[in-house]
Amino acid sequence: MNLAYLASYIRNKGIEVEIFDANALQIPFKKLYKKMPKDFGFIGVSSYTPSLHLSIKVLEIAREINPSCRTIIGGSHFTGDPISTMKNNTIIDLGIKNEGEITLLELLNAISGNKKLNDIPGLVYRNKNGEIINNVDRPFVKDIDDFPMPAYDLLPMDRYYLPSHHISVKNIPTRPFSLLFTSRGCYSNCTFCASKVVWKQKVRYHSSERVLSEINYVRDKFNIKTFEFADDNFLLNKNRLNIILDGLVSKENGINFNCLSRVDNIKEDDIERLKKAGCYLIRFGVESGSQEILDRMRKKITKDQIKRAFKAAKKVGVAANASIIIGSPGETKDTIKETLALLLEIDPNIINFFYSMPLVGTDVRDEVLQKQQLMNDEWHNWDIMATPMAVTDKMELGEIIEAQKMFYRQYYFRPTYILKKLIQIRSLAILMKYFKGFMTALRLALKPTIQK
Repeated sequence: MNLAYLASYIRNKGIEVEIFDANALQIPFKKLYKKMPKDFGFIGVSSYTPSLHLSIKVLEIAREINPSCRTIIGGSHFTGDPISTMKNNTIIDLGIKNEGEITLLELLNAISGNKKLNDIPGLVYRNKNGEIINNVDRPFVKDIDDFPMPAYDLLPMDRYYLPSHHISVKNIPTRPFSLLFTSRGCYSNCTFCASKVVWKQKVRYHSSERVLSEINYVRDKFNIKTFEFADDNFLLNKNRLNIILDGLVSKENGINFNCLSRVDNIKEDDIERLKKAGCYLIRFGVESGSQEILDRMRKKITKDQIKRAFKAAKKVGVAANASIIIGSPGETKDTIKETLALLLEIDPNIINFFYSMPLVGTDVRDEVLQKQQLMNDEWHNWDIMATPMAVTDKMELGEIIEAQKMFYRQYYFRPTYILKKLIQIRSLAILMKYFKGFMTALRLALKPTIQK
């Protein structure tokens, strides 16, 4: 979606652009040489810490295909550490920090017009001597409605489908499916999150009219009726939210959607309005059942707020998922027990048990580096669900792995949970989804514990 925003903006300014989504098209690296377009002057990729090596590999393949092309990188990893990223990856010619639309346009225009690059805010580049120049940051655009809708037409929209862990108890169509971003940024200051690395704790909204127009366009153009509102907190601006929800209800268009929310920003009447408009699932960032850990994360939520949010969702009849982070700074065997006790009480529809990931630019990374607790800094080996990256003061890697295995065993293999899921089966499709989820949980629950 980030690439689609960039593409639509520069296309509207007269620049020819194409998006090549090799993941959606299921094209492996060994076939990129034959499948990737050949005639291009620039190639741009995004960066996220665990997948940075894949972005670099794409640039290397592009350079082999077209030796004269210029390479560009953006994204949260690059924004968090632009100088080191360019020093360690000489394939990168140019980098864009933070919000990229205007910086990308000015960069392309400057190069085509043989103008200097040092006056372009948000740009990082190599000068003629090979020195890396880090320009000042670009101020954020105040009204993001000034940006056109993402270039959905440049994406293989028929290839995207709803992730299995976003499926609720209802038989929601899993494809065609699309993400929607109705805002940019998050006001929170959580220690583990990379959102603030890019957006600097600023929140800007698309207008309700723009959001409804985009939904109608994607629905009518691509026959998509299942969406994920991928904002960091879709429910933050209640006035705008209610206008959007009223618009969805009045259209009676059969839209199904899920969204993210903080537990301290939702009430029972909010969930009732969401359900009426087509919401089938709310995903909450619970993160921990220990108030001590929540406070260290700067989540600014309480266990009571978590309990109230899940209780309200159950009362209204909207599925509620939870995400949990295992091995955060300060984690102990006792805080693990507190988390399990809370989860058994609130009984989420699905829980994702993630390992703490010290992303570049985050406070968690600073802390584990300072304490020399980062045990695995090989980003290409990072797997947020399968590989712990750091220890804590009182938990070794093996103990953190065992904690995740315990969570899967104690939560997903309860007879009451299994019976509840069996009762919900209404079709072969739902049966297959649950079977796939069961096998994933079983694999994670029984994986070997490796001490490093």
